[in-house]
Amino acid sequence: MHLEKIVKSCYSYKDPSARVVQKEGIFSRYIHESYQLEFNHLMNSGLYEELCANNLMVKHANVKNEKLPFGYFLKIIPDQIPFHVLPFEWTFKEWQSAMVAFLKINQVALKYGMILKDASPYNFAKVGQEMIMFDTTSFQFFNDGSPWLAYRQFCKEFLGPLALIKYGGDTWSRLTRSFIKGMPLDFISNQLPLFSYFNLQCLLHIHIHSKFQPKVLLKKASQKPKGFTDQGLMLLFHSLEKNLSRWHLKNKSISLWNQYYENDLESEFYLSNKSEKISVWLDRIKPSSVTDLGANTGHFTLLASVFSDKVLAVENSVACIEILNNEISKRGLQNITTCVADLTQLSPDLGNGFKEMANLPIRGKSDMVLGLAIIHHLCITFSYSFDQVIELCKQFTRDYLIIEFVPKNDLQTQSLLITLSDIFVDYSESNFEVSLSKSFTILEKVKLSSTERILYLAKLHHVSVE
Repeated sequence: MHLEKIVKSCYSYKDPSARVVQKEGIFSRYIHESYQLEFNHLMNSGLYEELCANNLMVKHANVKNEKLPFGYFLKIIPDQIPFHVLPFEWTFKEWQSAMVAFLKINQVALKYGMILKDASPYNFAKVGQEMIMFDTTSFQFFNDGSPWLAYRQFCKEFLGPLALIKYGGDTWSRLTRSFIKGMPLDFISNQLPLFSYFNLQCLLHIHIHSKFQPKVLLKKASQKPKGFTDQGLMLLFHSLEKNLSRWHLKNKSISLWNQYYENDLESEFYLSNKSEKISVWLDRIKPSSVTDLGANTGHFTLLASVFSDKVLAVENSVACIEILNNEISKRGLQNITTCVADLTQLSPDLGNGFKEMANLPIRGKSDMVLGLAIIHHLCITFSYSFDQVIELCKQFTRDYLIIEFVPKNDLQTQSLLITLSDIFVDYSESNFEVSLSKSFTILEKVKLSSTERILYLAKLHHVSVE
């Protein structure tokens, strides 16, 4: 017995092979009968096992004994992504890793007579330190002599942004938020410097390719496009992987904050006292998930990972995130996800119906939020009110908040006021507590050693529904 026909969702509206649905925070995928042959080949040929064994594709479980919507033969539940960080929140190395994973998946798939029909970075997510594909129904059979149908998409959505970041810096990664379906190739070509023409991949796949726009291709529609043998396409994928994995940034990001813990703290006792107190609170509450807002190089992100199953570090500085990523790799940690984002310019809901990609507070919501040494930056530099800072933290937490108040006489606050008029007459401990108490119950309050800074543990007010 089947249920009524499933409604086309915003998550997979372009793919007739499957429908992705979300219920109570869990994503599942319904496989359409028209895709049964390809799906069975994926699962039975050994392709799925090899990809999963190499951490290239997310694993899934089949759901048994459940009524299925009309036209669908199977429901699967993939391993859930702890925190889904989108491409415009990636570093250069993460873009590069996702592209290398894409090329490796195609090489493995070709051995089993298949290929990826899509070339979107939005099919990848960071799990631990791996970039893993989660689009299970993105495979199709490859016939010898067929063209690479996803080639143009690969150049627009993957290679083009990576080239822009390589030559122009990390800002280009954030700008891709305005082009979630890929930038025009002629635009990408025009933004790249002249010496990029001496890079063979940029020359062939961006500059020359950009001259062949769809209108030009329409004139040749009657001509059968040239295809590849499976060996020829395998060589192309291997060559791209080999060369693109060697790319590095021409101009690395410089941050004022990546030496914060070493050079900018008023007292060494401050950091140890703060760490000790936060450890006590984490150990007592044992939140299953934590989001660290303004994580810097991740001192407290790493601390939270000892007590929590999953931790998200949100930080505006790419240099700081790279330091944290290196430390995560060094320690072999799998429960931390990093995200490059500006707390004053968080991503909104994007895509089809504004539901295809959720905003960062939804994707980064946790049992507990850390808001450490951020309030003076938000309130002094960006003129946030205390209410707005608390509302920001509230959007990320389901329950608890650890937040630090940095008074106006603090050295760091005074450094921000050097170039600003002190118009912040409401910036005081008492006013902060009034704002905090509107949404949270203050459970504990402690003054940190050798400073006037105050650390608060607070619990979110939950409105009861009768």
